[in-house]
Amino acid sequence: SGGIWLFNYTSPLTGEVKAHKFGTYPSTSLVLAREKYQEFKDALAKKRDPFLEGEEAESTVTVKDLCDKFIKEYAIGPDRDNPRKRSWREDQRIFDYDLIDYRGEEGGWSDRPVISITEDDVEDLLAGIIEDGSPRSAEKLLTAARKMWNEAIRLNKKKGAKAKKKQWVPGLKSNPWVNVELEKRKANTAFLNEAQIRSFMRNLNKTDMEEVYRDALVLQFLTVARVGEVAGLTWDEIDFDNEIWNLPQSRSKNKQAHRVMLSAQAIELLKRREKGSESDFVFPAPRSSGHVAPTLVARHLKNNREALKAPDGLSTHGLRHTALTQIAIM
Repeated sequence: SGGIWLFNYTSPLTGEVKAHKFGTYPSTSLVLAREKYQEFKDALAKKRDPFLEGEEAESTVTVKDLCDKFIKEYAIGPDRDNPRKRSWREDQRIFDYDLIDYRGEEGGWSDRPVISITEDDVEDLLAGIIEDGSPRSAEKLLTAARKMWNEAIRLNKKKGAKAKKKQWVPGLKSNPWVNVELEKRKANTAFLNEAQIRSFMRNLNKTDMEEVYRDALVLQFLTVARVGEVAGLTWDEIDFDNEIWNLPQSRSKNKQAHRVMLSAQAIELLKRREKGSESDFVFPAPRSSGHVAPTLVARHLKNNREALKAPDGLSTHGLRHTALTQIAIM
């Protein structure tokens, strides 16, 4: 007698692990406890928290909604000509590129409910950005997103009917960004010298890397482009007659269109890939629709450093800067 009925679960909205008391034995019988237990499981299956009520139980405010609110109501404020944050455009660029989208491509958190984001989600997202060779972008995103979540939680703490109407994310109580820490960046990024560049290119074909990833790395080096821009390259962006790659504004990190002159080696690689291609993408994903993921291109480079006889720490970011360095000393 005197036993307590507990329901242990992870909230689908907050990611919190909870133990909720819903009765004592014998006043709550075994039969009734089983019925309640099934009700709770059914609520979880519908992505609802069985012990929250009203708006808190099923908040559908998405990450994109939150970003829009933060930029409009906090970063800019009531006077667009005199914004609260001078850097609001940079915040918007960061959110658009690495949060709403992922590295400027589909696969971001645009439609995810804010209240469903967990600390593990945040750590995985930032790790992918770092692996893509952009540790500074990860740092910027962590700072900006942490502030945005804090502001949403601050609004939730205000009392009164008027304050409730101004809430961005009803039910949001915890900030999944607040305890995440990034390793301090090393001062130097690994690069290749001239001898290492020749060795890298020779050894590339000796690895067990799939051709699509090898070619993506070579084209990145030849065009000095970002790995995300190369990975998402489409055939309609290539002007073979004039030997130009027209990178559209929508796919450029700085949101400006670029015309990239293509070398003879780049044209040769592209024409080889064009033969027999049935995809709109120059580098289609081997086992799924769409194009290869930039993070997978970066991961293949990382996993084959030893076979490539490349220095530790060489990333797609370092490969791009190697090409920039060679151009500078020409």
